[in-house]
Amino acid sequence: MNKEQVAMETVEFGYKCQECGQGTVVLKVVPEYKTKIKGYPWTVQNARIGICDRCGAEHFDPNETLRWRTEFEEKQSYLTPAEIRELRQRLGLSMEQFAILMGCTRQSLYNWERADRLSPQSRMADLFMRLIRESHSQRQIDVLSFLTTEAHNAGFSLPNPGGKVSGEKVSGTFSFQGKER
Repeated sequence: MNKEQVAMETVEFGYKCQECGQGTVVLKVVPEYKTKIKGYPWTVQNARIGICDRCGAEHFDPNETLRWRTEFEEKQSYLTPAEIRELRQRLGLSMEQFAILMGCTRQSLYNWERADRLSPQSRMADLFMRLIRESHSQRQIDVLSFLTTEAHNAGFSLPNPGGKVSGEKVSGTFSFQGKER
């Protein structure tokens, strides 16, 4: 988000809770608040949250959640618009064809490829495009190994097929059958 967008009014806590109607929402600074942003697990440092002193409901200031999204987008590595366009072109697909492959609209793909986009693609779309890119470059990919690495980068582990969490490589390959470029 750029600073020229509409400024939001800061919420002053101390109001009656909208959830229970009985408690008062008080400010609490949480040193490490765990949440999800665009499907990614994310830990916010020194999150300013309103908490009802009666029911515990959480209330959020829009400026604070904007700060979280901004930090997330600065630190999270999504495929860039240029990388998405390059992947589509390397596959030899039109926007419409690639959108069909991705399970999205052509308009979504167009927005993801724009250098001046306001927000990146979803976590699921980003992960799928990374998987396609990796498969295309390697000609074959161990999907579960790829996802295990992505899970590790997101801060958690995948259970192995037997249900136990493991750092061992799990097999399950995917081959790209696209045309040579």
